[in-house]
Amino acid sequence: MTDVESVRRTGIEAAREIVRLTPGVAFVVLRRGPAGLYVHNAAGLPDEVLGVAVPETVVADPQLIAAFTGRFRHWRIETVSDDLHSLVGGIKPVQRDIADAFWLISHQVILGETACRSHAELDYQANHDDLTGLPTRAKFFKELREALRLGPPGTVALLQIDLDDFKQVNDTYGHAGGDDLLVELAGRIGQAGGAGALAARLGGDEFALLLTGLTHSGAAQQVASERCAALSEPVTLGSAAVRVGASIGIALADVGLTPDELTRRADIAMYAAKVRGKHQVERFDPARHQDRGGDRLQHA
Repeated sequence: MTDVESVRRTGIEAAREIVRLTPGVAFVVLRRGPAGLYVHNAAGLPDEVLGVAVPETVVADPQLIAAFTGRFRHWRIETVSDDLHSLVGGIKPVQRDIADAFWLISHQVILGETACRSHAELDYQANHDDLTGLPTRAKFFKELREALRLGPPGTVALLQIDLDDFKQVNDTYGHAGGDDLLVELAGRIGQAGGAGALAARLGGDEFALLLTGLTHSGAAQQVASERCAALSEPVTLGSAAVRVGASIGIALADVGLTPDELTRRADIAMYAAKVRGKHQVERFDPARHQDRGGDRLQHA
């Protein structure tokens, strides 16, 4: 399992199985929220107890939880951390081996949660650019392939975004200034398109934006035009206001179009925008962007 909620769900299912095998016992997990301790999960008790706030004094005197659990009057507690406590209760005093079975589950869940968080951190580091925090090329194209597989024709578009005159920023303000510029502009790209958009840094000053769930043919053009305008707004580097802008190529997905072909089309359109004078948006059109021999437009 790689997500915390699945681990917790499996843990409580195991606790419920122990309750089924040993009638007359109950299990409660207390976690700390903004307002204090509350019942995060339980086995052998009605669902109504979930979310109920409990006093901090329960940690020192677990019998106080009996006020929330009715006929279960005998309780043992194990404090995992200040924010997490496990309680085992019974109608009669609970045998030690039964309590130990619940404690074992608690510790397995904690180990599972830790592993999930470590996996998530490593996955994020492997799939996101260190500088901008945007997805890397590998992650982006994985999402692109999935979008083309699932998205109906006309609902998916790829925008290739290349910053204009970025080298001059590095030459003038150094690589640190260039990095600051990339971080700011990456944020502007990432703000585009709403929930159906995924931005990525492909390398250097090259970015991409995947749009899904488009409802009309002009939607991608609108997003691209908005990003082009946003990227041309000045960025403050030290005491200077720097303006670079971007050339953006658009390619709309079509039936049977592969990720490589869609990328090629967006790339051709982006270079066509540069040829037209930079700070432009160009949408791929087979009639205009390929010569009669079918060769792609040469990079300018």
